[in-house]
Amino acid sequence: MFPLSSGDAVMAHCIRPALPLKSVPPMHPILSPTDIHQIYLALGREKLHPENAVRQLVDKGYEEEMARSLVSKLVKEQQTAVFKENIRVRKLEERRKVSFLIIFLIAVAGPVSGTTIGLWYIVGAVAAGLAGHFGRPDKPASGIVGGVSLVLLFPCAWTLYMQDRSSSLSLELLIPLLMAAVPAYCLSILAGRLFDNHRKS
Repeated sequence: MFPLSSGDAVMAHCIRPALPLKSVPPMHPILSPTDIHQIYLALGREKLHPENAVRQLVDKGYEEEMARSLVSKLVKEQQTAVFKENIRVRKLEERRKVSFLIIFLIAVAGPVSGTTIGLWYIVGAVAAGLAGHFGRPDKPASGIVGGVSLVLLFPCAWTLYMQDRSSSLSLELLIPLLMAAVPAYCLSILAGRLFDNHRKS
């Protein structure tokens, strides 16, 4: 009577869509708003089967029709929330992939082509910061610092790796990239903890 797919159930468990007390139906003479809210939370966290929730409400004095209506409404809200969360996660993942590709191309373009113009790296760092912000809208400071750090650190890593070499294989590009990516990633995490978490709190 209250269909929930396995994928929806998993997502519903993860996002914990707790409804505020103002969303709880009017108080029943023998059932307080807190009791109803707890049932809503239990359903949202997959700790209570819909049919059991109906019986629980009936046992506390609700008519079965009203109890089914309340539980059915929550299940529909759960399914809508899961659908929207899936879309949000997919879009965010796509943005991160595009952002990483842009930052990667900016980082490697200057050193690989032998560019020594300082203005190129300044403009590249700004562009990488914007790309990082685009890719991490949930943690903008982390995205900006990560992008800028990679663009500024990769030329140093490339110079160190190539100082005793006259040529390199394309696969070897991964070595200086990794040398720059590790500290850039650490700086990104540090910026996220210092600024993004503080901003949310």
